[in-house]
Amino acid sequence: MTPRPPDPAKVAEAIRLHGEGLTTREIAGRIGVDPKTVSRWTRDQARRKGPRGYDDRVLDARILRLRDQDQRSFDAIAAETGMSRTGVRMRYYQLKGVKRDRSKG
Repeated sequence: MTPRPPDPAKVAEAIRLHGEGLTTREIAGRIGVDPKTVSRWTRDQARRKGPRGYDDRVLDARILRLRDQDQRSFDAIAAETGMSRTGVRMRYYQLKGVKRDRSKG
């Protein structure tokens, strides 16, 4: 059985909602598809766009505001700032004083 091609309107809507910081599950519920489908459609959107390493051009206050006040996801903050998702997450945790559990692999 050949899989049917995706509906371009649904793909565009999924990417738009992803850019707004909605979770995969929230997007899937809104457009009526499986969360795995949304992940596949937005996979390229979540990839790091900027250089690796600490980007001191992105102000700490901006990351805190986007996460705490605007309730943005780490993926959405990464897309907006040009940082990697992990870079944003680790900077946020550092600013909040969250200790990493180094016993996990």
